[in-house]
Formats: sequence, C-alpha cells, structure tokens
Amino acid sequence: MNIDKTLTDSLIERLKIICTILMDSIFLVAWVFITWGTARCIDSLKLVELDLLILQVFQWVFGLSTLITVLSFITKDLAAILVKTYQDIKNLKQ
Repeated sequence: MNIDKTLTDSLIERLKIICTILMDSIFLVAWVFITWGTARCIDSLKLVELDLLILQVFQWVFGLSTLITVLSFITKDLAAILVKTYQDIKNLKQ
C-alpha cells in the first residue's frame, strides 16, 4: 500500500511539472505569434514618418512589457521546481 501511495504522489508531482512547463511554453509561443502578427499588421498599414515611429514605439513597449510578464511566470515556475527538487534530494539523504 505504501508503494502505491508513493507512486501516485510521484505521478501527480510529475504531471504538475509537465503541465507547468507546457503552460509556460504555450504562453511564450503565444507571445511570439502575437508579436509577429502585430508587426505584420503594422507593416501592412504603410505608415510613414511620425505615425510609423509612434506605432513602432508602442509595439516595442507592448512587446517588452508582455515578454517581461511571461518571463517572470517562467522564472517563478522554474524556481519552484528547483526548490522542490532540492527539498526532495535533501529528504532522500536523510
């Protein structure tokens, strides 16, 4: 019975890690496609001079701000996985 609980706990923990990595990857891919799509839309507008400059500045600000948000989630999730792994290794030594 103890082995079944250990295996179930291990499977649940691994599924949580896999889902976390999958969600982070989806967010990053979504960011890439949104940024690419935005650039394509801006290019199709055929703007010139000041209008183009203002729109490109907003594009860069939007792109960087959303990338920072996505990277902060990825960093937080990776740190949580590393801390959990360290605790598991520490518990194995005892």
